[in-house]
Amino acid sequence: MRTQIILRSVIALLLSLCSFSALSVDLSPRQLMVAFRLDALDVPVEPEDVIARIHGPATPERTALLNRLGNPISARSLISRRLPMAARRALHRDHPQRLLQSYFVLTYATNLAASSARALLSRDNSVRGAYIPQPHYFSVTPNDPLFPYDGGTHIPLDRQWGPRVMLNLESAWDFVTGTAYVGVIDNGIQEAHPDLQQNYRAHFSQNFNNPLYSIDERACGEFTAGHGTHVAGIIGATSDNGIGVSGACWNCSLMVGKISCPGISESAVIDALDALVARGTQVINMSFGRQTQPNCLFEPWLPYCAAISFAFGREVHLIAASGNNKTAIQFPASHWLVTAVGGVQVDGNLWDQQMTLPYSPRRNPDAPLIEIGTNFGANQAVVAPARDILSTFYQGFDWAQEIRCGSAQTFVHDYIDGGTAPGFSQTLAYDRQYGVCTGTSMATPFIVGIAALLRTANPLPGPATVLDKIKQYASRAASPDEYWGHGIPNAAASVQDMLATNNRLTPLFSFANATYSDYFYTVVPQMASAAIGLGLLPQPPAGPAAYTPIGPDATAYMSYFPGVSGTPRASLRVFTTPKDSSGVTLYPLYRLSYVDTSPGSSIVRHFYAAGDTDRATVSPLWKLDGIEGYLYRYDQAQPPGTVAVLRRVNPATSSYVIFPENELAFWEAEGFTGIHHISVVGYAYLL
Repeated sequence: MRTQIILRSVIALLLSLCSFSALSVDLSPRQLMVAFRLDALDVPVEPEDVIARIHGPATPERTALLNRLGNPISARSLISRRLPMAARRALHRDHPQRLLQSYFVLTYATNLAASSARALLSRDNSVRGAYIPQPHYFSVTPNDPLFPYDGGTHIPLDRQWGPRVMLNLESAWDFVTGTAYVGVIDNGIQEAHPDLQQNYRAHFSQNFNNPLYSIDERACGEFTAGHGTHVAGIIGATSDNGIGVSGACWNCSLMVGKISCPGISESAVIDALDALVARGTQVINMSFGRQTQPNCLFEPWLPYCAAISFAFGREVHLIAASGNNKTAIQFPASHWLVTAVGGVQVDGNLWDQQMTLPYSPRRNPDAPLIEIGTNFGANQAVVAPARDILSTFYQGFDWAQEIRCGSAQTFVHDYIDGGTAPGFSQTLAYDRQYGVCTGTSMATPFIVGIAALLRTANPLPGPATVLDKIKQYASRAASPDEYWGHGIPNAAASVQDMLATNNRLTPLFSFANATYSDYFYTVVPQMASAAIGLGLLPQPPAGPAAYTPIGPDATAYMSYFPGVSGTPRASLRVFTTPKDSSGVTLYPLYRLSYVDTSPGSSIVRHFYAAGDTDRATVSPLWKLDGIEGYLYRYDQAQPPGTVAVLRRVNPATSSYVIFPENELAFWEAEGFTGIHHISVVGYAYLL
């Protein structure tokens, strides 16, 4: 009996490890997420006021508040991105952003003290909510040499079988290679990984668990690493660069939110979700979850629920892992506004395997076996490759040896079906910078990558339309169920259908910021909302200031920007694909930014470059934000029906604008008379 009890305990622990790592649970002193009612008269209702009083000098008011809160040892705002007070008060008290801004996090000396404080606060009529954070777990043809896999008896672990065998991504790339802005909420990435350098945006990324540290997976002294690097590589490893692997979205901008330092903090998850939505992401990957399910339908003011609602209001597509324990779908994948992703394996069946404890391939036939596999439920949307997935990995580290997840161990020599790889292993040839891993953590970024391709093909439709396009062409679209959802997606079919909705053209929305003397252009409605809603990065030390739409009315294309007020305006339509419908190669319109970090500065600038040669003419101080569509090339003849796109600089303010040639007189009158490198940056169509 004692042996059975021990074995069941070990199995339960291992199931948790299959979802994240041994260091996934937040082991810090217990915390509470608390919000006072905004109409309360007997307490300070804004987090800044609560924090100031708790950390302020000893006064009767401070003592009374500490006693009322159960004597916490520290306090901080739940949401690190603080809206100005006027902007907060302009929101309805039940608006998701207003709710999130009202929460603060209290830390107590012991778990018992936190539990006692929650019981105390639950009886306080001035308290809107007091919640204990719950444990979370991670759900663990280009010329890139590790991409090709053409079938065969054995499936080698040093090849990417998922994109080619199942998802038809290779055919999708013939049309769209992807330029979307993608959020990755995870344990960080290896910042120096060579296959992530092109698409990782350090200036848009943040450690939300401990802002004193970087977003590197080992920044907080972690002993295991690789999960976030692996996930990020599936989404956006640099493709067609002659090394390593191919990401699903070749030119996506990856905005990373680190939530573990080393253990996962639920408050960090919520903070990251809020920030990445506010910063303009279009799709967010959440390869993690928790088994407890908050009741968001009846308690929408719960901070996790409010964060998901905020994303929904901005039309940001949230995609999450279903989980790895062959049970009910974990949260947040179970939420009705989140796309839940299950897993399949290379033989076309649902991911379902037995695993030795610990993992020991062919070394210990007597080791106990346990069952692991994809979770399931009514919210299952689709499934994607989950077992033995090759991607970028933190160099020389493992995430979890017991589930064959890492780059350091000898299992990189193995074949998926248990055979032995003959001789040379390309994985090892790359100094252990690539490795395999298993779990719905790996399935989720494949779907995120496909969604990013669709949101590149046409940035205007929201998540519901994108998900419909994915489901419509999936392998079981005609007969979905709780195990498969709608089945395995067909990326190429979904992309072609989305391209038919806009003929590869989309508005380039235009904005001005009087405070910064800056001009901003984007094809992405979520980025437009970020500019209007004070979330756009970079921001100067003087603080955020709102951008205002400028130019001709564009409401024929989009009646409003999601989640904010402001009439869409644009002068130009640009391409969403690197080639036009006739196969003519186009130049990417790179968006770069610069911020003066001097104390009190309010200087932010944006610069738009056409192609790599033009981009190389600016200082390295300018950071690449992303690609805002494509233009006909300035070094070739002007195509019929197009207009020249001009770029000018104001010598007095060093501000840059781009505009169609018919607006030249207006912008010259505004002081934009200087030319940087070239006068014409390309050709596009008038709105």
